[in-house]
Amino acid sequence: MKLKSVLILSLWCFIPFPVVAQSPEPVADNKAGFIDILRHVYELNPSLRATRAELQGIHELYPQALAGYRPSLTLESNIYAKNIDGKSVGVHDGTTTKDVTLSLSQPLFRGGRTTAEVARANSTIKAAYAGLLQGEQVIFLQTITAIADVIRDRTLVDLRENNEQLLTEELKAARARMNAGDLTRTDATQAEARLARAVSEKISGQNTLNASTARFEELVGYLPPDHLEFPRLIFHFPATRQAMIAMAEQNNPEIEMAVHSSAAAGHAVDATFRELMPQISAFATYSKEYDPQPGGVEDVAAQTIGIRASVPLYEAGSTRSRVREAKDTARQRDIEIEKTKRRIAQMIVGDSNGLSAAQAEIISRIAQIDASQAAREGVGEEAHLGERTVLDVLDADQELLDAKAARIIAERNEIVRHYSLAADLGMLLPERMGLSDIAYRPGDHYRAMGQRIFSMNPDVTPPASPAPTLVISDSPPPAATPHYTRVNLPR
Repeated sequence: MKLKSVLILSLWCFIPFPVVAQSPEPVADNKAGFIDILRHVYELNPSLRATRAELQGIHELYPQALAGYRPSLTLESNIYAKNIDGKSVGVHDGTTTKDVTLSLSQPLFRGGRTTAEVARANSTIKAAYAGLLQGEQVIFLQTITAIADVIRDRTLVDLRENNEQLLTEELKAARARMNAGDLTRTDATQAEARLARAVSEKISGQNTLNASTARFEELVGYLPPDHLEFPRLIFHFPATRQAMIAMAEQNNPEIEMAVHSSAAAGHAVDATFRELMPQISAFATYSKEYDPQPGGVEDVAAQTIGIRASVPLYEAGSTRSRVREAKDTARQRDIEIEKTKRRIAQMIVGDSNGLSAAQAEIISRIAQIDASQAAREGVGEEAHLGERTVLDVLDADQELLDAKAARIIAERNEIVRHYSLAADLGMLLPERMGLSDIAYRPGDHYRAMGQRIFSMNPDVTPPASPAPTLVISDSPPPAATPHYTRVNLPR
């Protein structure tokens, strides 16, 4: 019976486990499954779709700012009753008058306010673009973490189930030897305690796996497939932390968002201050009044054209207060740039240290597994000869189990730290993840909205040209949409 236990343990120890392989070039083992999951998430994740819809709304700031350059046309019509007292009117003492007025107004000079508002809108849109990129990175990282967590927890449950089976065999063997008089009741009780511990650990592990599975389903939209492997897509990182931080300052979407938000706040100061400048506009009106005087004049038409200038002299201090408020906000946004840079630098240090530690731990855990395996075999042989106790065998089993569990946890940590560092550096983007063919491109919508004057349709119709474009709708982005590129907005 004891030899049977040793054979079971030997087979259990050679169960294959996922190992993270380093590669000199970005590659992806089991690419289809991993990329398919990311593709599904990128197209259908509600958080990303909501962010894209939000960005589409922010695009409207651009045509709203451009409206300061454009004319306005108004048609007004009135009908009203008029009572007239006077001897010259005669018998007619009242009338019903109708009038129609068409008014045209064209801003000529707004003190530079429109220019500042357009600049503020563009900076706000650029900040929103960066926010979208960061949202994509966050969802990618959360999905990769969910995949790694499911793999880790499944492997741990398998390990604990195998351990439960092994300890069940050990308990049977201990009871048989106790009945034969080779072991005491205490030896059998120790085996029972270890089996109870294994069962409780399996139950706890299954509960953790259920939570990881639910998190995967929340992000991806379906339950994790039966066969999953650790993502193997490997990025190249700069050799030094200083180089990583410099790279992040250029590419990290959060830093980019902070920079553009600061620029938008600066333009907001300028736009508010320009409200104190003189305003000049041209205007023209055409009006026609019917029955203005009963019994005398049937209708009157008038045309007016002119230039209107206004200078705000005193507005109760409201505008100047808003200028001060805008300056304080701009100062806050400037400080937030440095705050964001420091936070990203700290994340880079933490993730790079965590990645190095996980890689070193994997090497140590492999050595620990080999040593624990050899020790377990030796203890089993010695116990068979009566030189070791049941407790020694149980301890050796537990050490081997702990080593294998620690290894799978370290492998999971390596994957998560690797992709976290990639996100810190602004590398976790669709085109870098093999999703260039479906990557969201908001530039078409931005340009289309700037040209629309009368339409209230927020969607973009694809042109007849073969150039790929983006159609914003309630459905997921089509597979033919191009990769995301940072759009240079018109000044």
